[in-house]
Amino acid sequence: MMLFSKKNIYYNPLLSLVLLVIILTPKTICAQESNESYHKRMQWWDEGRLGIFLHWGVYSTFGGEYNGTDYGKEMGQASAEWIYLTSNMPQSDYQDAALNWNPTKYNAEEWVKMAKDAGMTYMVLTSKHHDGYALFNTEASDWNSVECSAAKRDLIKDFVLACHKYDMKVGFYYSHEKDWINHVRKNVDQEPIPKNYEKYVKKQVTELCTNYGKIDLIWFDTPVYNHLEFNKMCAGIVRKLQPECIINGRIGNGLGDYKNIGDRAIINPGMAGYMESIMTMRLNWGYDKNDDYWKSSDELIKMVSKCACRGSNFLLNIGPTPEGTFPLQDQVRLDNLGKWMKLNAEAIYKTKGSPFSKEHKWGSLSQSKTNNIIYLHLWNWSGGNITVNGLLSKVESASFLDTKNNLTFIQDEKSSELIVELPEINTSQNLRIVKLIVDKKTFDITKGPDFVAPVVANKEHLKLTGTIDKIDGINFTITGRPVVRDKRGKEIYKDEITTQFTLNDQVRFRVNKDGDIREVQSLDLKEGSKYHIVYGSDKNNPKVKIVTELK
Repeated sequence: MMLFSKKNIYYNPLLSLVLLVIILTPKTICAQESNESYHKRMQWWDEGRLGIFLHWGVYSTFGGEYNGTDYGKEMGQASAEWIYLTSNMPQSDYQDAALNWNPTKYNAEEWVKMAKDAGMTYMVLTSKHHDGYALFNTEASDWNSVECSAAKRDLIKDFVLACHKYDMKVGFYYSHEKDWINHVRKNVDQEPIPKNYEKYVKKQVTELCTNYGKIDLIWFDTPVYNHLEFNKMCAGIVRKLQPECIINGRIGNGLGDYKNIGDRAIINPGMAGYMESIMTMRLNWGYDKNDDYWKSSDELIKMVSKCACRGSNFLLNIGPTPEGTFPLQDQVRLDNLGKWMKLNAEAIYKTKGSPFSKEHKWGSLSQSKTNNIIYLHLWNWSGGNITVNGLLSKVESASFLDTKNNLTFIQDEKSSELIVELPEINTSQNLRIVKLIVDKKTFDITKGPDFVAPVVANKEHLKLTGTIDKIDGINFTITGRPVVRDKRGKEIYKDEITTQFTLNDQVRFRVNKDGDIREVQSLDLKEGSKYHIVYGSDKNNPKVKIVTELK
């Protein structure tokens, strides 16, 4: 059997690929749909807030590693799910991995129950990633889990049945544009879509929309904006066959129902519209057996809270093992998130974000959509009173959401200022939320908070791994090898150089132990220690974005 046999409508060997830069576009409401109908269709998604993303496929069997090289590490070539492209492995090796793949421990019901216990309201599974391998029974190609695996299973079918059984919203990820096997291109922006590949995609999207009952979300990826008609075709199939289904923003050309921001990025305050932040549990999207950069439970909880306060959904990714289980560390974090959600869910579900474009130093707020309640999310509180600015509402009561303990407050209606008296010491290890019951939800935007939180801008960046030679205040000198991408998108190390960097207010410091991210004020770089630096591409002012200490 040859890899991806000719039942496939379109076939070509793997050629060089120019990586696609995704430009995010605003949502365009589908023609002939009223505003009222659109918002009603979006209601479950907007109120549900939390989802789980699952990257699973043939790439999972490699665990990020091929021939002794870990291509999934932060200092490697790319994420673990890109290993077929970045390792340049023979097609026969990838085919063998597929033929031998048998996820004997895959129990979709266990996945759904763990997600539900963690507070998730929707799940998105990769039906086909960039390697073109389908986790479902498709007539477009035998490169799928039914005909080209040891399991001989329609993995998507089990997933959908479990979601429907436990009232979990169903989402399919589908890489419509990027397909390293069936749609190989030299120039992604200029080459037209071949008719046979168009038929191939049309067939598979139709199958996904007709063979599995009600589908709630289709999550497209890597659009090319010059391919408007192709993107419209994909969206049109979904609109026709699953009219209630939501389409994400990465369908391209403003054809989606909501905006996706960059990978592993949390929405900034003040952004409008339906938004979704997607985040990995550790570094990789797909399973990497050597990736131990898990984000801490506290950090993930803080991200959930930030998204709610900023009016965004939060889609948290897990890369299941090739056997079909969630890694233990992922399960622990889901369990901790679930425990927090059981106490604080009302501040997340069915809420809208803060009306302010800036935030308080202690955190921010979310608002109930149905009741006169405001929730204060204490992201940076270690104890002591907090001041809320710009609040015109008359506060009737204040209490901790988790313990229900009442709190004393002082309100100055003239200055639109509220002081909530809190304990001098924060005895809880988790993020806490204060519940304010008010007469009505009104604010004075002109007197609101003025704090701008440090963020990492989604701009072009470079990487360097090396040892710090000297530290002088916010400046430090490091000797190491910079990492750049060649024309094929492959990361390569250049010759060793010595470079001076400047820390700025947007820097993040990632601690290897649990992936915790701390602001620059707590940064503690050490001379002689080894670090991985992500920095801006401005040669005259190479400011640091992310610092990872290497053990």
